[in-house]
Amino acid sequence: MNIEEKLELVKNSKVIVGIKEGVFVRFYEQSLFGWQQWVLTQPQLPTLKVLIKKVKKLDNQEIVYGGLPIESLIRSGIDVGNENTILLKDEIDFSNWDNWRAEQKNEMNNIDSPPLLERGDNLNDGVSNSARYIRLFLPEHLVKKALETKDTDPSLVWLLRAVKQAASF
Repeated sequence: MNIEEKLELVKNSKVIVGIKEGVFVRFYEQSLFGWQQWVLTQPQLPTLKVLIKKVKKLDNQEIVYGGLPIESLIRSGIDVGNENTILLKDEIDFSNWDNWRAEQKNEMNNIDSPPLLERGDNLNDGVSNSARYIRLFLPEHLVKKALETKDTDPSLVWLLRAVKQAASF
């Protein structure tokens, strides 16, 4: 099922639609909103962390979604069936949908992030150190190669320094 089909499915539904994706169930847009309302009356179930992603093939439209392992639903006594979708609750109250979605987007856009380097150093001349942290996993052989490489190519000096600094932690 592609993203367009998933969004169409939840958009036209008056119930919470969970979409199975591997070992997880994801709730998109209106269904996530419905899930967050519904779990307030279901103490055995968690509210979900709201995530936002831009979907390139939808002209970078921002999509709100969240998910949890299917096993969590099964342990809570929810019948997940054998279909690709799970339907929950009778009806969603959409009266606050637009406000809730705007709130979620604002929260994600206003997350305060720590500086990239504590000492106020710049990795690249003129680049601010207030960038967000990004966890990057590199194969060990690449890190080793970067550690052994001399800082001779001026266009890559900042990258080599960043890898070397990260490897020192």
